[in-house]
Amino acid sequence: MIVIEKDLVNQMIEHARREEPKEACGILAGEAGEAGEGKVVKKVFECKNVDTSPFYAYTIGPEELLWKIDEIESSGLEVIGFYHSHPMGWERPSAVDVSRATWPGHSYVIVSLLEHVKISSWVWDEVTGRFIEEEIMQI
Repeated sequence: MIVIEKDLVNQMIEHARREEPKEACGILAGEAGEAGEGKVVKKVFECKNVDTSPFYAYTIGPEELLWKIDEIESSGLEVIGFYHSHPMGWERPSAVDVSRATWPGHSYVIVSLLEHVKISSWVWDEVTGRFIEEEIMQI
């Protein structure tokens, strides 16, 4: 389970709307918790999508990623996952998302803007090579 405050969910939605029709992306920082406990998002770091096909994929530039990870760790938090939007897609991982997943055990939150705003979260399972949906608790 991943726990996210409504204000942070709204921040991700607003970021997605600002970037539309391109995919928005960012990093989720917080506390991972012990085994069996939920991850708690404490802060959302918006990033620039530098992908060559930003309408269908996202890439956080390596310099920005390293800089933000350093900022997250310096503040006593940890990277617990990432978020991105699907302006024209559903709230489940796309084939591109699956082919690029590289952070096992981390959450990948998707903000779908197709029809109505929908939020989902997925954890990359390196062993099976697929995403597993995880429960989101909004507080």
